[in-house]
Amino acid sequence: MADAFIALLNGIGTLEDFMKVWTMNQLSEIDKPVGLLNTRGFFDAFLGLVDHMVAEKFLPPAHQHTAFVDADAEVLIGKLHAYQRIDVPKWT
Repeated sequence: MADAFIALLNGIGTLEDFMKVWTMNQLSEIDKPVGLLNTRGFFDAFLGLVDHMVAEKFLPPAHQHTAFVDADAEVLIGKLHAYQRIDVPKWT
């Protein structure tokens, strides 16, 4: 029922929920924007892992940019409002 999903800094349960929604978007099960509010660079290490997944060809580069990231809540919400679905193969 949500229009979008934003993960705030928290523990592994929040990260798991974020990954579920992001995966559901990738698999075309839902079509909702997802974002990370990257307060104080909290998600920087996670974003490094995502970069590594792309480099190792476990995540298509186009999917990397379907999760929006910003430290400013208003800017992040603006990015979510501008969301447009991409259709690329899920496998590289």
